[in-house]
Amino acid sequence: MSYEGSSLAATLNKWTTSASTIRQIRITRGAFFGPRLTETSKAFLEIAYSGQDIRPHFAPYLADVLEKANSLLDLEIIPWADPLLSNEPRILRTLVTNPPARKLQLEFLRAPTLEALRPLRFSFPASLSLNANSMVSELQFSAREAIADILANNVNSLYELSLTWVVPEYLLPWSKETPPTLPFVRGLQLNMVMTTPDRLASAFPNLYHLSVRALYEGQGLQGDFNALFMNTETTLWPELKSLHGTAALVQALAKHQPQLRQIHVSDVITSNLGMDELCVALRDHLITSLRLAVSMAIPYVDEGREYAGNGEGIFSPGAFWTKLANAFPHVRSMTLHLSTMTSSPDCNFRVISGPSVQALTSLRALRSVSLFFPFPAIHRRALGMIRRTSPESLQLEQNTIRLWFETIPSLEYLEVAPQEMLPGGHCWWKRQRVPEEGNGFRVVRIPKEECLDAEEEYTWSRCI
Repeated sequence: MSYEGSSLAATLNKWTTSASTIRQIRITRGAFFGPRLTETSKAFLEIAYSGQDIRPHFAPYLADVLEKANSLLDLEIIPWADPLLSNEPRILRTLVTNPPARKLQLEFLRAPTLEALRPLRFSFPASLSLNANSMVSELQFSAREAIADILANNVNSLYELSLTWVVPEYLLPWSKETPPTLPFVRGLQLNMVMTTPDRLASAFPNLYHLSVRALYEGQGLQGDFNALFMNTETTLWPELKSLHGTAALVQALAKHQPQLRQIHVSDVITSNLGMDELCVALRDHLITSLRLAVSMAIPYVDEGREYAGNGEGIFSPGAFWTKLANAFPHVRSMTLHLSTMTSSPDCNFRVISGPSVQALTSLRALRSVSLFFPFPAIHRRALGMIRRTSPESLQLEQNTIRLWFETIPSLEYLEVAPQEMLPGGHCWWKRQRVPEEGNGFRVVRIPKEECLDAEEEYTWSRCI
């Protein structure tokens, strides 16, 4: 349900009377607005809006809620937090004097708003995410100073930090400042910033998770950053277990980080050579969680044998599944984005249903798999309707799902997406044991939430 204008304001106004029960608030474009209860019966409030100037709709009412939400754990404003914070002073004042206890995420901030957030202090271990909206260069200096002050105020309370488009002066490659130490930050995410590995390690020596989604390339720093990692002869983060970055960054950092367990490669691997280089870099690591994006050729099968399809710069499923199984024998959770040269659901299914999938039999620890085809959104609805009218397509889907559970005896959960390409209209399955049949089992549909819970269990919390 979506509310706009006076309807949205009226609904928020009603929530002011029970604001003390709210634990989480999330404001985002394209979501829905309305209260709902989480499994722990603590109120969750999600608000949607359209356009950048959202102040006239509900900013004063949101301020009323925040002023009374004295048990608030999480606040996320994604995106365009600046119009809310800069046009309604009470919101900024409340965030500074009584910030959420667990998480604060503010997207697309301008320098004056960051300046106003300088006194921000968390009372409990907290996660902070700030996005500076690619602000103009003349405002960068004051924004960097503001970020530095915020971090200094929370040196003993921050355990997760995400910075986009702005970092403190002491993290910049040319800075002469000695970085201070934030010893309790365990998770760090950087996006579109400039820095160097040694400065990161000096400021954040105890990282458990590092995500570098993109580095600003205006001065050629991306290549320099990876080269600096490659040339490093020491372990920068002795406790680092989780890494999210490009294949080049993963390969460079893995050289002296033998304790890595979770890998998320953000760019697309397009060739056997690219896959080989990644496998060599990680072959001595006990990787338990893996996320990859791969460009695949459509195979064809003749008399039970699978042959590689055509396509320059992409490689066959046969080669990919074999390399994957050989390089990551300990993987427990696996998420794969499989790009192909077609929008045909049947052709895409051939990538995951051919004889070469049998190579995955050796993955004895694998519990959770997610297979995603980046199917063009503009075609999803139409092709989804066509698929649901085809009995052959439904049989192919059922056979493919069964194949994965039969091939990998340890597999408990499987997701295939997007939903529109599936004739059965369902994405999530699990193995259900049948004790009276010995090793027998059946494949049953499950809700999305159960599959996501399983993925989180095997990926981020218990696989290390």
